[in-house]
Amino acid sequence: MMCRITIEGTITRFGSKCDIHPDLWDLKSSRTSGKNTVALETNRFLDLASTE
Repeated sequence: MMCRITIEGTITRFGSKCDIHPDLWDLKSSRTSGKNTVALETNRFLDLASTE
């Protein structure tokens, strides 16, 4: 999974070393959809990464 962060107009992209099946990805929310273990763990990972 690739991550993109924009700060004051400067864009940075990097690999998160996290893989997710494309069918589970919700483009509008930029998160996984569903309530299964994979989706919940991936969203938790994204939440932790965004606070660091």
